[in-house]
Amino acid sequence: HAFDRKGLARDVSAVLADEHISISAMNVATNPAEHTALVDITVKVHGLDELSRLLSRFSGLPNVISARRRG
Repeated sequence: HAFDRKGLARDVSAVLADEHISISAMNVATNPAEHTALVDITVKVHGLDELSRLLSRFSGLPNVISARRRG
């Protein structure tokens, strides 16, 4: 969940590319009334350390409100 901005999807993709993780699926839904975006990504990680590192890196991106594992 993030405040919507130009380059958000690119920045999220760049984190995954930097970590050498392929995207299985990615969907971005914006809410113009709240100026927010929900980025839903499906990736395959190799353990909790990698997942934790990804979530931390996503949380550190500009305008990101939260990053969490779903399901």
